[in-house]
Amino acid sequence: MIHNDAERIKERLSALPGAAQVTRGWPRSLAQLPLIAVSKAADTPIDSRDDREYAARLEYYIRIFTSKAKEADELAESVDAAMEELGYVRTFSYDDDDSDVRIAAMRYRKYV
Repeated sequence: MIHNDAERIKERLSALPGAAQVTRGWPRSLAQLPLIAVSKAADTPIDSRDDREYAARLEYYIRIFTSKAKEADELAESVDAAMEELGYVRTFSYDDDDSDVRIAAMRYRKYV
């Protein structure tokens, strides 16, 4: 069974104050910041019964693109709370600075 929670995550994160744009997958343009990108990292079956998938581990990357570090930090807090509401647990995060763009990346996991 293929699990896909990306649209539900996108809808939830689109409601966050300060998110100018939310995309599925890598953004085509960084013209409108702050931007949040949602992408599935893994959909791994972890248990089967009667020759059918019984449980799976879902993992999603959430990347926040901003022009200022403080803005990324504040939006990351809101993203973290929203993902927790959806039943996800953050497994790691990191920050990266491009020349003009700050990127805060986080990975979340949920068992279904």
